[in-house]
Amino acid sequence: MDPCCGLVLCDENVRMLFHLDGSATPEDVIKISDKINLSSSAVAIVIPGGSCGIFGSFEYKKLEENYRKKGYKVIEQRIPSTFGFVELKFDRVTIGTGINRSYDIVLPIPQKKSRNLEESIKGLSDLKEELLALNFGNQGKSR
Repeated sequence: MDPCCGLVLCDENVRMLFHLDGSATPEDVIKISDKINLSSSAVAIVIPGGSCGIFGSFEYKKLEENYRKKGYKVIEQRIPSTFGFVELKFDRVTIGTGINRSYDIVLPIPQKKSRNLEESIKGLSDLKEELLALNFGNQGKSR
């Protein structure tokens, strides 16, 4: 994930991991995440990498502000070192570095299966197709 920015969005039913670089804007991410219909108990874990905060990088502070306005719980956790990674599992997010796994930070995330699983999978599958189409369209753009 390092030097870019990671984002984990989750509620009781949905877990999504985003890899964000300077070519994406907070508005792009909000537009996509609004289609997920997260519950009011959603958590946004923003994971800035080494280049976040410098000119031309992803504007993670603006994204955090937008999610706070939506009522999401926002957590910011920097990647501890170079060679950073983010691992998303059903019940937790691990933020660490391949250099020294003793620096791993593990954050629990909410759990509950209340939505119709079939509907959730169909919605996420449709979103995946839309994101792939957007990504294909952006391949010709320069950074």
